[in-house]
Amino acid sequence: MISEETLASLRTLAVTAEHSFRGSLDYAVTAPERLDPLIRELLWNWNVTSLPEAEPRRGQFLHSLRSAYAAAQKNPDWLADIERAIERRFAAPKRSEQGDLVELDFGQVPGRLEVRGRRGIVIARSPHLEADQWRTPDLVRALAVAAEAHPNAQRIRLRVKTEHGTYPLDWVYEYDRRTDAMLVSFPARPYEMYLSPALGLTPRRGLTFEEYLRGERSLAVSRLRAVGRNPASQR
Repeated sequence: MISEETLASLRTLAVTAEHSFRGSLDYAVTAPERLDPLIRELLWNWNVTSLPEAEPRRGQFLHSLRSAYAAAQKNPDWLADIERAIERRFAAPKRSEQGDLVELDFGQVPGRLEVRGRRGIVIARSPHLEADQWRTPDLVRALAVAAEAHPNAQRIRLRVKTEHGTYPLDWVYEYDRRTDAMLVSFPARPYEMYLSPALGLTPRRGLTFEEYLRGERSLAVSRLRAVGRNPASQR
């Protein structure tokens, strides 16, 4: 008989960042109703009722368990769980502050997940993306909320992951109150940066990036001015 203690222990051992979506426990599937059938089947196949104690059998069992966990994420029910985890993470960005800078990390942009061959699980489509970039109205809305929540921050940096081609991109959007401009970059191309014109944040007049919120102007990099980055300044 498989005890509840064994199931609870193996749930913890099954779930690792390495084997979770985007290599992050933020998107791990941890629900017992997903994990327990997988664990029970593996125990049955190994003809054991608990984790083997002796090596190398213990290590081999854990490898099989984590491989099964990784493979199971491609099932529709598991994909739906990951989608919900992405949405929760995106709705509650991780905040950090340093000096006059506040940074909000939104993680992966939510969307519909699909399994595509060697690429594995990818964001197939998302209402938050346009031309593989964060939609300007959504981006600026997030910036406006951050600016209101952190009135003393001179710089507001937003981070987000999107899907592009065969790999995800990490985008960095940094707004400077002093210039009222946004600097856009992505580490995949460390020497490319794009600068926006003044966005129009003037709270005393009740204006908060209105043209961008209405979709009349864009922060897509194709619409911004390319500027050089001094490598020495990034050290």
